[in-house]
Amino acid sequence: MKSELDGTSLRKLISACECPLCFRTLKPPVRMCSVGHFFCAKCTRSHPLLCPVCHSSFVVENPVAFLQVLEVMSHLCGHAHYGCTQFLVAGCQADHELYCEWRPVWCMWCQWKGSINQFMDHVIKNHSGAHTVSTKGHIKIPNNQNAFLLKMDKVVYCLYINQKQYNPLRFCFMCYPLAKKDMNAVLSIKVVKGGLHLSQSIHPVSDFVERKDIFSDPEKFITVPKYLLKDTMSVAYLITMDGS
Repeated sequence: MKSELDGTSLRKLISACECPLCFRTLKPPVRMCSVGHFFCAKCTRSHPLLCPVCHSSFVVENPVAFLQVLEVMSHLCGHAHYGCTQFLVAGCQADHELYCEWRPVWCMWCQWKGSINQFMDHVIKNHSGAHTVSTKGHIKIPNNQNAFLLKMDKVVYCLYINQKQYNPLRFCFMCYPLAKKDMNAVLSIKVVKGGLHLSQSIHPVSDFVERKDIFSDPEKFITVPKYLLKDTMSVAYLITMDGS
């Protein structure tokens, strides 16, 4: 007799402990109906009286034995529907899911939604306004492209330029981190216009931050003054990691 569950048995157990509403492993507090269907309590807020599966009454909240099973059971990553196959022990799930390469992201140019490891391919194939670059180079302004993508050690970074007419030029440096250390990247820019020079550096914002929140916080982007925006200028950029 095996002392541990094999992969197939573990998947069946995890599937049996899945909430029928959010399709994720049940999280306390848990509610149970008289037939035996379990739900995350927060998922039943729109169904406070009757089971949304069989319409029977809820009879138990936080069944002790079942909660004990959830405490010791490995959990399938919450991004399993996008392709992640990791089993996670209690206490490690949140950290893994925060940086999981299968977590969903939204494209900044369209309605596409997919995993991070598919994001760069999607952008390159579907959006001509995006351009891949190296970690060092020059960008001419104005430019018909507003996003410059690169990969460093499998991590996707995006230099996004907001270049609306009559507004200051704004540079946003975005990261799609696979680990906390990926946020240690630094974007340094140097604007050269005649005899004028402007140098600034900034750390990236993560994909967790919504675009509207990025450009409402001056600490999250670099602004180039209007007096440098006449005609054409050159922006030299360098992307490094802290300590390198």
